[in-house]
Amino acid sequence: MLLKALARYRYGIVVVLAVADGIVDGLSRTFSHSDFAQFTQAGADLVSGQWSRVFSDPWIQVGPLTLVLSGILGLLHRLTSLRLSLLFSVVVYVAIAVGLMLVVRLLYRDRGETPEPLVTLAVGVGTIAGGMGFFTVVSGHPSETIIPVLWILAARDALRERGARSGLWLAIAACLKLWGVLGLPLVLLARRPRDAASGAAIAVAGLVIGYLP
Repeated sequence: MLLKALARYRYGIVVVLAVADGIVDGLSRTFSHSDFAQFTQAGADLVSGQWSRVFSDPWIQVGPLTLVLSGILGLLHRLTSLRLSLLFSVVVYVAIAVGLMLVVRLLYRDRGETPEPLVTLAVGVGTIAGGMGFFTVVSGHPSETIIPVLWILAARDALRERGARSGLWLAIAACLKLWGVLGLPLVLLARRPRDAASGAAIAVAGLVIGYLP
């Protein structure tokens, strides 16, 4: 009975737990030598208009969208004077936990069902307790957690004959990191050739627009 009562506030509970865990993690580490610290500097150059020199550094092997998001966090760091590791950890923990709860809800809806509140609560809490946020923070590469989720969304939309939206998810994945384009064959899950073609076209167009400059 108590669990069912708590499950009514599942999103709030998961956000509080994720923020608390993110704060503890963010205050216990430094990003002075992490990949993310370098991405933040490159992202600052990108959003400040100095984009032409960003990818001249062969060390930068992430996509433009990853750098833009890193640059935004870097800007918040300078505006608030909060530790970069703290901001990054809190955002990662909350985004992964709540994001996976929403994805599970979407997959249930595709079956014409609504997940039990306890199920979504378990997904959120399990994501935090299972260390997905922790390992993402440690690696400094959030795209490696996000891209598989985007592939799931792309496959879902391809199966639902939403080729354009499927291609959009793949374009976002590729702009986070180039290997995200490896999900392109997922558009073939569409039953109609025109949906597969439109998905592939949008994915490739997004990739070109993202990397052409």
